[in-house]
Amino acid sequence: MGADSQVPLRWGFIGCGKIANDFVNALKGMAGETARLSACAARSLESADRFVKTHGFAHAYGSYEELCEDRDVDVVYIATIHLMHFDHISLALNHGKHVLVEKPMTMNAKQTASVVELTKKKNLFLMEGVWTRCFPFLKYVRQLISDGNIGDVHHVHGDIGIPFVNPMSNFRSSLGDGALLGIGIYPLSFVTMVFGTKPLKITTTGKTSSGGEDIYEVTVTQFLEDGTQQTKTMQFPWPTPSTSIATPFNYPGSQALVYEAETVTKAISSGQLQCDEYTLEESLAQST
Repeated sequence: MGADSQVPLRWGFIGCGKIANDFVNALKGMAGETARLSACAARSLESADRFVKTHGFAHAYGSYEELCEDRDVDVVYIATIHLMHFDHISLALNHGKHVLVEKPMTMNAKQTASVVELTKKKNLFLMEGVWTRCFPFLKYVRQLISDGNIGDVHHVHGDIGIPFVNPMSNFRSSLGDGALLGIGIYPLSFVTMVFGTKPLKITTTGKTSSGGEDIYEVTVTQFLEDGTQQTKTMQFPWPTPSTSIATPFNYPGSQALVYEAETVTKAISSGQLQCDEYTLEESLAQST
């Protein structure tokens, strides 16, 4: 893709689960002809065929390697279990595909450093899908901080809570799940957004289940805290799902994935190899 190319990006999906359903809805919700649904692949051809029938992809594959060999795919969206992210990112990059991968990027710092090195070697785009960083209000906050309009920031507080009916079904250590990798990355991303990727001190407390999963995690990143307090309230409209999308979203608020879809599309089409909204340096820092 050349700079400011108007040619639609041809998407291939590795993984056809619930979040993949919501992201393809987001692609359909973008303005203009900016995305083409080229192919999807699942662990079985039957699952991929069902996804094709639901969403209108051109091709279905029963193996991820077949999808990555498809010349009609420009960018691969990865929505498989955490444990497989490293393998699937490497597979796509080695086949010359740009990559957007659901968070977490990988399971650890060594794996993340490896795929970051590979994407630079291949001169390809790579982004970890921390979709909240693409929200308009966060872009506005980043600009306020960058311009110095709120002075020096010395403290950030972020938290997240989700009322799971059966939390153990969502956090399975055998699949690389857990509170930190599953949802903890969102409040942590506020810290790196404001202070960068080299904190002075990190103190972490947590609790694990009998199966080894971290069922809740509290991470406090310590910086100087001698600043003054000030509150600023901002309001931005939540996107309304396109009326052309017939398939329901699985997760509340997932229509806002359109912001991530637009951000990635703009970056790749203009020749960028990463997004300013969430850089590879931050992915490395979060993995450490």
